[in-house]
Parts: sequence; C-alpha cells; structure tokens
Amino acid sequence: MQDKTPRHSWLRRHPYLITATIVLLFVLVAWGWIWITGPRRFIAAVEQAGGTVQFQEFNTTVPLWARAFVNRENSVFTTIDLSGSQVDDNWLRRNQGFRKLLNVTFDLKKTNVTDVGLAALAGAENVDDVMLVETAVTDAGLVHLRTMPRLNRLALSKTGVTDAGLAHLSGAPRLQWLWLDDTRVTDAGLVHLGTIPYMGILDLQRTAVTDAGMKHLANLPQMMALMLNETEVGDAAIADILKHKDLHTLGLGRNMTDDGLQKLTALPNLVHLKLQHSRVTDAGLQHLSAFPKLAHVELGGDLITEQGLTNLAEINSLNGLYLHGPQFTDAALETLDSLPSLKLLVLNNTSVTDAGMKVLASETTLTWVNLKKSLVTDDGVEHLATLPKLQVLYLEDSPITDAAVPYFSRMRSLAALHLRETQISAAGIETLRRELPGCEIHY
Repeated sequence: MQDKTPRHSWLRRHPYLITATIVLLFVLVAWGWIWITGPRRFIAAVEQAGGTVQFQEFNTTVPLWARAFVNRENSVFTTIDLSGSQVDDNWLRRNQGFRKLLNVTFDLKKTNVTDVGLAALAGAENVDDVMLVETAVTDAGLVHLRTMPRLNRLALSKTGVTDAGLAHLSGAPRLQWLWLDDTRVTDAGLVHLGTIPYMGILDLQRTAVTDAGMKHLANLPQMMALMLNETEVGDAAIADILKHKDLHTLGLGRNMTDDGLQKLTALPNLVHLKLQHSRVTDAGLQHLSAFPKLAHVELGGDLITEQGLTNLAEINSLNGLYLHGPQFTDAALETLDSLPSLKLLVLNNTSVTDAGMKVLASETTLTWVNLKKSLVTDDGVEHLATLPKLQVLYLEDSPITDAAVPYFSRMRSLAALHLRETQISAAGIETLRRELPGCEIHY
C-alpha cells in the first residue's frame, strides 16, 4: 500500500521560510503605513503651525488610466508655505515628513528658523527651493544647504549672510536662482558665485558690489536676470554685462548713465529693464526704443520725470510700465494713449488721483493694475470698473472703503483683488466674496 504524504508537510520541513515570509510581510506593511502616514502627519503639523501645503500636478492632461505610467517625480510639485509663522529650529527637527514629498519648495520667510534649524534640511534629496527671507540665518547655515543635491532656488534676502557664507555655495551643481538683496555681500563674494555653472537669476540689489565684482560673473553662460539696483555698479561694468547675451532682465546700478544705457542696447534679448535709482535722465529714455525686444520698463528716482515718458511712444513692443515715486501725477497717464499694447501698469507710491483713473478707464487693453500706496479713493474705483479685461488689481494701503464694494462687484473679469491695509470692513469683504466667487481676495 502506497504511503500518503500528509498535506502541507512542507510547512513542517521549512519553518524558517515561513517565519521569514511573515517577517517580510510585516515589514512591508509597516513600511507602507509609515510611508502613507508620514506625509499626512507632516501636513497636519504644517497646518497646525499656520502654514499650508499645496500640490501642483503638471500632467493633468494624462488620462486617469495612464497615470500609473507617468513619472510622478517630474510631474508633482509641492509647496510648503510656512512664511510668517512661529516655526523654529525644533519644529523642523521634529517634523521630517517633508522628505517623503516630491519636488519641494520650502518657504520659511519671516520664521524663527536659524542656522541650527537648517541642519534638519541637510541632505534632503527632494527639496528644490528654500526661501529664508528675513530670518536669522547666517553663513554657518549655508553649510547644511550645500548638502542638498537638487537645490535650485535659494532666497537669502535680508539675512546675515556674507561673502564667507557664499563659499559654501561655490560650484553648486543645480543652483539657478539666488536672491542676496539687502545682505552684506561684496565683490569678494561674487568670486564664489562665478563658479556656479547654471546660475541664471541673481538679485544683488542694495548690496556693496561694484563694477569690479561684475568681472567675476562675466563667464556665467546661463545668466538671464541680473538685479543691480541701488548698488555702486555703473558704466564701467558695461563690457562685462554685455557678455550675458541671453540676459532678459536687468536692473541698473546707481552709477549707470544715459551713455551706459545706450551701450546696453547691444543686449539682443533684453525684455525687462529697471531704471529706478540710476543716473539715467529723461534724455536717456530715447535709447529705449533701440532695444529690439523690450517689453517692460520700470522708472523712478529723482532724474526721471513725466516729461521723459513721451519717449516711451517709440517702443512698439512695450506692454508693461512701472512708475515709482510721487513725481508721477495724473498727467503721466495722458501718455498711455501712445502705448496701444499696454497690459500691465504699476503706479506704486505715486501722486495719481481719482482724476487719473478717469483717464485710465480708456485703456481697455489693461489686464493688471497695481495702485499700492496711492491716493485713489472709492470714486476712482468706479472708473476702474469699466476696464473690460482687468484680471488683477492691487489697491493695498489706499483710502478705499465699503463704498467701493458695488464697483468692485462689477469687475467680473477679476481673478485677484488685493485690499490689505484699506478701510474696507470684514462685512464688505464677505460681500465681495459672494459677488466675485471666482476671484481671490487678499485682505
């Protein structure tokens, strides 16, 4: 009679295999649970601290059935906004769930984070951008940021960073955007920046850099935007600036003159030119028409007046005009009729009044108007309500009251309305949110 092998006898012969399988399953389940709940706990911690986490997916056109085949690492972008919160070094150390998110932008502007806290970001392979504006970060903190292999954008405006700290960024492999405005950086620090291969956007406004420092940046082939406003850079640096053939945005230093501006017309791709606080005069504005692609011009300072604006009529490609300073009055708006392509108008801290808004009402191509710190009142808003294509309107720090609410309600094309530091009440804001459901209202 043939022996019968008991069913599942192999279980008794391979007990270690069974144990290993159970352990492996347990580890996989535990790992999956941690992976799923880690980011959720982090997001909850961010929201509890008064911040937000936003996700943006660029492959939204891909059908749902095909989403599994899309490289999510390159399609999902995460913005962690903790700006203005009470987040500090201990918070960053305790909350490491951001490491499981994709393509992270970390906004820590005006928080209590210091050099010690930046150690919590060290080695993060998923963080692309770090914003540290107006924090207590110094040179020592940049040691930790240097260990982040994907660092692409870094904002250090109004921090304690100096030339010594920039040595830690030397040769950063993927760094493209760097904000150093209002820091103690000098020409010596630019030596280190000249070794960053993909440096493309550099803000040096209100630093101690001079003409000599521009030589250290001259061989950066990717430079597209260079902001030098309120520095000592002048005409002597023109030769080095002209080496940046792909430059599309340029802010001029205090010592740049009409003659220097004329020489800069050799930049073939310049789109945005910032002239405020330079030595360019009304007469120098005649050179603007020689820039082949110029689309945005910013004017301000003591040497440019309303009379110089007549030169703008020769710029056929102009669609953005920025006027800064009280020397610009309602008379400045009379020149806008000569700018048929104008879409963006910024009138910050000017002397423009409601009478000027009546003139502005005829500029039907406008989509973006900024009247921050203006003299415009509710009556002026009534004129703005007739602009058919207006999408973005700033009236921050202006004498606007609830009487303007009915006029705002007529602006059906608005996508964003900025009303901080106005006299509009909470009830008025609620009315606007009902009347303009598709408009973001900042109050």
